[in-house]
Amino acid sequence: MSYIIYIETSTKVCSVALSLHGAITTLKEIKDDKYIHAEKLNLLIDECILDSNISYKQLSAVAISSGPGSFTGLRIGVSTAKGLAYSLGIPLISVDSLTCIYHVFKSKNIVENTDIILPMIDARRQEVYTMGYSNGKIVFPISSQIIDLAFFKNFSNKIKLHLVGDGCEKFENKFNADNIYYYSSIINSAAGMVETATKKLKKMDFEDVAYFAPKYIKDFHFN
Repeated sequence: MSYIIYIETSTKVCSVALSLHGAITTLKEIKDDKYIHAEKLNLLIDECILDSNISYKQLSAVAISSGPGSFTGLRIGVSTAKGLAYSLGIPLISVDSLTCIYHVFKSKNIVENTDIILPMIDARRQEVYTMGYSNGKIVFPISSQIIDLAFFKNFSNKIKLHLVGDGCEKFENKFNADNIYYYSSIINSAAGMVETATKKLKKMDFEDVAYFAPKYIKDFHFN
């Protein structure tokens, strides 16, 4: 049996999930503005294991959100995931945090193939970490972006843009074009890691437990 434990700590949400053969059996998450990951993460992991009535030894892999996002949250999540993987002798799988948001959104909303989905995580000031998905494919890579009129000029006004995640909250009343839609209530959940991590487990696409580190990204810009 392929049990995977998922850890997502890149935002203010502390989220843990457990899946069996790609189907979620347990999901535990808390959102708190105080970033309670250090206090609650291990408790949520224990609760997932207990509620699913399995032991830690039955886990096949640990999946961790690799970032970008909160530096402190990511460090806590990654160190916890590496500790589990090392102590249990199981693989470590990484899924970037923006792909997590994309999959959470995709599971709840129907969009056209030409639409562009922009998952967003706050990077302070007018910046966000974001990437672009269209028809299930990446149309531009993970980067930090200043969200202003110049940013939107990179896209045709005939294409619907879906800004997703709490990172877009600060822009909701700023850009009101007919083709821009906001979903700031979509949280970054460990549930969004399942599809990607399950595929990686089958492909044996694992991280090096000793050297793996969070991805702090501030390099690519459109302009």
